[in-house]
Amino acid sequence: MDLAEVEKIIQAQKDKGRFIVELPEEVWDTLTPQEAKILARKFQRGTMVKLPRDEVEFFEWLREEAPEVWEDLWGDVAAEGELYSVGMGLLPEIVAQGFPICDLMFVPNFYFTYKHITPSEGQALLSMILDKVEKGEELSLAERFLYEVQQAPIDLWHFAYLYNVSVEQAKEAVMDLIEGGALRHTPTRDELSDYLIFEDE
Repeated sequence: MDLAEVEKIIQAQKDKGRFIVELPEEVWDTLTPQEAKILARKFQRGTMVKLPRDEVEFFEWLREEAPEVWEDLWGDVAAEGELYSVGMGLLPEIVAQGFPICDLMFVPNFYFTYKHITPSEGQALLSMILDKVEKGEELSLAERFLYEVQQAPIDLWHFAYLYNVSVEQAKEAVMDLIEGGALRHTPTRDELSDYLIFEDE
């Protein structure tokens, strides 16, 4: 399905007065970040999009494993019946790496980008990790997290889900990196804002 066809799908729903549009799973399977940027620019004003099935499954997992985080994210909108719908402007991030959990108000944020890796301990550890990856050696959970951060922005909960470990295990690994000086932690929205990286950067 090409970009013009996707635009028609979205426009047809908007023409029917729909504020929240839904994309077929085949679109999510093939949409590139660059195409998502074009769609976001064209439709982001006044349009929301329903999250893809894999992200919905992740958030249902999160509801069970970290209900306080789920409530922080979705508690207000759940009561209004608009669950798992987000602004179209986030489409490039969703396509590239999933919906970013980086805007928590009542629970500390554990969202990290390469900007969070410290120039001394963090870069030294990352260099060792990259060497281990090149040699095919096994990484610890903390090393895997730092490797993921270097690849693309990620939050603690998506990491736990991706690696099929408990939230507690993932948090212990992340705290090891923070306490060891390899990662900066920016738990509040205001602190985190300077570290956010979006698809246009």
